Order: sequence, then structure tokens, then C-alpha cells
Amino acid sequence: MITSLSLKGFKSWSDSGTIEFGSITCFFGANSSGKSSLIQFLLLLKQTAESNDPSVILKAGGSPSDYVDLGTFRDFIFNHDLHRALEFELGWRSFTKRFKMKSYAFGATIMQNGKQLQVMDSHYIGRDSTRITWTAKRSLATIEFKGGKSFETTMKKTRGLFGLASHIRLRSDLLARGLRGDFSDVLIVLDKFERSLIGYNVLFQDYLKSKEGGSAGDVGTQSQLLLALKFGSADSLKFDLDRSLRRFSDDLDEAIGRLQQIITKLEKFSLDSNSSFSSSSSSSFDKFRKELLKIANEVRSLELPIEPDDNDFALRLERLIKGSEALRKKAVAIFEDMRQFQQDLSKSIEFLLFLERDLRVLLSNTFYIGPLREYPHRLYVSTGQAPSNVGTRGEAAVDGLISRLEGIELHDPDGDEDRFSVDENVFEMVVKWFKVFGLIDEMKLCSLGEGERYHQLKLKAKQSTAEVLITDVGFGISQILPIIVQSYLAPSGSVILLEQPEIHLHPAIQADLADLLVDVSRTRNIQFIVESHSEHFLRRLQQKVAEESIAPFDVRVYFCDRGSEGSVSRSLQMNDFGEIENWPDNFFGSVEDDLLKMMELKLRRMKLKSSEPPVI
Repeated sequence: MITSLSLKGFKSWSDSGTIEFGSITCFFGANSSGKSSLIQFLLLLKQTAESNDPSVILKAGGSPSDYVDLGTFRDFIFNHDLHRALEFELGWRSFTKRFKMKSYAFGATIMQNGKQLQVMDSHYIGRDSTRITWTAKRSLATIEFKGGKSFETTMKKTRGLFGLASHIRLRSDLLARGLRGDFSDVLIVLDKFERSLIGYNVLFQDYLKSKEGGSAGDVGTQSQLLLALKFGSADSLKFDLDRSLRRFSDDLDEAIGRLQQIITKLEKFSLDSNSSFSSSSSSSFDKFRKELLKIANEVRSLELPIEPDDNDFALRLERLIKGSEALRKKAVAIFEDMRQFQQDLSKSIEFLLFLERDLRVLLSNTFYIGPLREYPHRLYVSTGQAPSNVGTRGEAAVDGLISRLEGIELHDPDGDEDRFSVDENVFEMVVKWFKVFGLIDEMKLCSLGEGERYHQLKLKAKQSTAEVLITDVGFGISQILPIIVQSYLAPSGSVILLEQPEIHLHPAIQADLADLLVDVSRTRNIQFIVESHSEHFLRRLQQKVAEESIAPFDVRVYFCDRGSEGSVSRSLQMNDFGEIENWPDNFFGSVEDDLLKMMELKLRRMKLKSSEPPVI
């Protein structure tokens, strides 16, 4: 379901503001007021998303299979100003089981650069305000998610409007592998280094006691027990205090080498990833690297003297132990922060890929029936397929009826049987509504011979005894047929765009059309977006709200008009009784003025007639 649309710089719309959509959304207004342009923009997105060329930015149309032909960018940019950008944001609500009733948005800014169109930036907004933004100028993608964390990364340039998230996933996977490898190693090395320093501190304290007259053997026994507990030393029983102290210098050199390797990895990671985790994480990351370098320099300067200055060496060693312990704790904190970030990032990337797919599903399940629908035929040829789309002119409406009667199943490309459920009684529903409209008593779909591809649609008009072909009854029947068929062929959760559906329909049928849309919207979860001039259609919608068949917030009505700065839309507020509380002037023309003028003319003629002398 489409929930909102904001549009800047498209045809007559300089800035549409945010247009909110309901289950049934109607646009009324004078000719050239911008109503059709809103539907055309949705069709522009649809045919762009369905394009076989992923590099296409906007498929403006031109081929027979396109839904709309908008010409060039110059033709549909506001005021034909090629220095202006086309900006939009489309909001929608997913109808899949996994993310039911969640609202999302996709938007972009597009300009013409020379002869080519360019996406200057685009964004997805998803659950918990997760947002992904790509900016052409910097060739960077930024992901922002709940908690204020953000991730910025370089990404491959793409000219296409859709397909942004897939490029980011490649980069984030590399980042995730780097986090797991480098920072796990950092923690292992730092933990071992800290324990070594603690062990050497105990060793050195025992050494000082032995110099003060204590028993070196006794002290050595204590040290070897401590070291055996901490490190499981295999030669702890052969512990040699003097030999261990002489090896301390070699161990310090090894520690310096390990610390330097970590620093190099961190610096390389920082340069290669071109990433910032969040302002606090990035700052902690830089401080950690500087403190690690400081510890490495201190270790390098800590040499075992031949004649050690006991107090100075002990203090320096103690300070180094405390510094190492603090550094390890900080590394653990940063690692946990980065690991949590990686998990959030992974979930966000997965979710953004879902958003991209869900947007494509939404657009592929958006159907359009134009104002000029196809003439009826005496013969209809079955294609053997089950269309979910009757076509922009309703040309496949009868084929849809044939396929349902012959039991041809609708193909579900996404495996979501519930979402793609289709009413099995499409034919019966068409007959039902034709009877509700008072158009026919019976309808038959006749096959010309067993297994033949040719069919005829026969009807028995109301209060008639003879069966006739659809070509031999009122033209309005063939014009409303595609609307009814599409309403029941479309998968549940689809969007149907109707442009002037009332054309060639009697005013009473125009009103009944509102009954159809309300019923289908409620029973099949179908959204209707209608561009109309029919007062009868609107009045019936108001009646359906008043009788509580549909909630007022599910019906959105807009009046479009032209102003000095382009098209403007005004949302009409409908209360619980179906009353519109802010009727604009001349909503349906000057009907009241015409009636008043007729009354004045009648009174004037009656007065003149009464003043005439009698005929003798």
C-alpha cells in the first residue's frame, strides 16, 4: 500500500508537499490541474523498476509496452528547466507476513548532467528509522540506524535508480571479516601481554626480597607456583630466577613486536575501510591506537639493568601493568561496540535488501487502467496464461476471465501464497456486480468447440429474453468490465490506479462504482488511487463513510488546482458523517450558479408573459 508521496519539479508540480494516501484516494480538479501527473509519476517509477536495464535512471517511455510516455527530461521537468532537480519520496506499507503493517520510504534527487541523467542522492528509510543514503558527489553510502550510530563507506557508482543496497553489502562483508579477524587477535595478544607483565612483576618483587636477605629458593617456589597457575609452565619445577630475569629482555622485544603488529593492523584497517562507526566509537578507536603506541614505546624503554635501580624499575613496571590493564579493558569495550555495530549493520543491510525487493514487489503489483478502454470484441482468443493485469486499456480482461474458468493458476514468483491469493470466482464476482449495477440478468463465456481458443462473451440484458454478444449491448458494460475484473484478478495487497473510471457510465453507475471500490478495498485489501471528475462517485463515497462501511481516514480526497507557482493540492477533510468540512469554491464547476441563472430566466420570462396584452 502506498502511504505517501512528495514530489518536486515534476511537470506542473513545483512542490506537491506530502500527499497522504488511504485505502481509497481520490484526486479531483479542473483539467490540467495536475491530477493525472501524480498517477503518471507512479507509472514512471513502475516502468523504471520493471526495466530490464539496471542502469536506467528513469524510463520515460516510448515503447508500446510502456505505461506512460513522458518524452525527455526536459519535457517533464518543471517549467522545462534543465538546471532544476526532480525530487521525490515515496512511502509505502509492506503487506508481507514478515514485516506486516510497517511503513517505509524511498526517495531520490535526479538531475540532467549534459545529456545524461544522474542520481545525485537517494535514500531508503525503514524500520526504527533505519536510513541508507547514497550521495553521488562523494561516492559514499551512509547507513544510520537506531541509537544514533552511523556507518559510512565507499561504494561502487551506479547510474540506476534502484539497486543501491546490493553494492553496500559487498563492502560491509569485507568490513565484518576485518573486525572478526583483527580485533579478536588484538584481545588475545593484549590479554597475554598483560598476564606476562603481572607474572614478571611478581617475579621482580621476589627478586628484590631475595636481595634483601630472603631465601631465593623459597621466593622462587612462590613465583613458580604463581606462574604455573597462570600459564601452566611446563618447566615450573626447574624454575631458575636468574635465568628468567635474563630472558626478560628478549620477551620485551617480542612484546614490542606484537604490539607494533597490532598498531599496523589498526592503521591499515582505518585507512582501508574508510569508515566511521559513530562519533564516540571513532574517537575511542583513535585514542586506543595512540595509547597502544605509547605502551609499546614504554615497553621498548623498559630494559633490565645489570645493576637495577630497584625503586625506579619497580615503579615503571607497576605503571606499565596498570596501563596495560586499562588498555585491555578499553580494547574489550571497543571490540564489543564494534561487534554490536557489526550485528546492527548486518541486520540493517539485510533489512535494506528486503526494502529494495519489497519496493519492487509493490511497483510490480501496481496496476493501471487508463481512461480510454478497449472496444468490445465478438471473439476473444485465449492465450493460455493467467494474467494478473488486464492491461492499461482493459484488453486482457476477458482473457483473465477465461483463465480463471479453465483453472489456470496464477504464478507466484515470490512464494508468498497468502499475499498472492486470487479470488477463484472472478467470473461470478463480475456477474454479481453487473447485477448490482442493474446492467444484466445473466452472462456466459462460451467456448467455440471443445479445446478451442476462441470464446464469446454473451449477456442477457436486464428485462430482456434474448442472449446477445457484449458488442451488442450498451458500451458502458465493456468499459466497466476491466475495472471489475482487475479488482479480483489483482493479488491481495495490490494497488490499482484508475484514471477517469466514470467515462461512458451512467451517473447511477458512477455512484455504484464507489460501492465496488469500498467492498473490494475492505474484503481483498486492495488500494485504489482514482483520478476523477464524477460528483456522483464522490457523493456515494461520502455515503459509504456515513453508513460506516469505510472509515473516514481510509478515504483521502484531494482537490487539485493551478496556482502561480504550479499545481497545488488541498486535502478535503471528511468527518464521521461523510461530510466534507472544507469544500473549495467551484469544486464541480458552477452548478449552483447555473441553477440560479435558470431560475432568474424563468422568472423573467414569466413576468414578461404576464405583462403582455391579452389576445382578442
